[in-house]
Amino acid sequence: GPVPVAEGFHHFLAGLRPRVTALAEALHRHRARFRIPLLLLAIGVFVGGVAISVHQLSLDPDQLRLGPLAALALVVAPLAIAYSAVNMSLMGKAIGVPIGFVSGVRISVFAQVAELLPIPGGAIVRTAALMKGGGGGLQSTGIVLAFAFLWIAWAAAGGGLALWSHDQLGLVLLAVGLLAILAISYWLWAKYGWN
Repeated sequence: GPVPVAEGFHHFLAGLRPRVTALAEALHRHRARFRIPLLLLAIGVFVGGVAISVHQLSLDPDQLRLGPLAALALVVAPLAIAYSAVNMSLMGKAIGVPIGFVSGVRISVFAQVAELLPIPGGAIVRTAALMKGGGGGLQSTGIVLAFAFLWIAWAAAGGGLALWSHDQLGLVLLAVGLLAILAISYWLWAKYGWN
């Protein structure tokens, strides 16, 4: 039933707390030292990924259309960061940690760079930012995980919608995604309210 699931989730979060706290403190202590190397790593991975993709797809560089690439870099990427910044502000508001849009943008950029690490870097960066703002470790971890699961649920529902007419799997994905969205939204409402 719902009570054992909620207790299991609470136990899971409690077990994560010391690990996330230790990682957040380590990242905070060494953030200045890692800032430039991480940025260079991200640029290198991006450029390398583009080069490998062009090579693997056997694309002629003359066939590449710069308009869509520029739109991705100059429109879609900034919109994604803005969306992530609004998400950070909402997470902060839910647990009583004020995070403005500019701070949200900064946190989101570092979180995206941290996603390149072989750990859940983005979640750790967001959790650390909430904790630095005064949020409790368990509270900060819980809200970040809830928003991450909500994002996955929306992705599943979107994938299901896209596959609906092609495969029965699409209907299953859509149903599971919508149920997960409802369950996580209900949990967020029960825990933090709509304000």
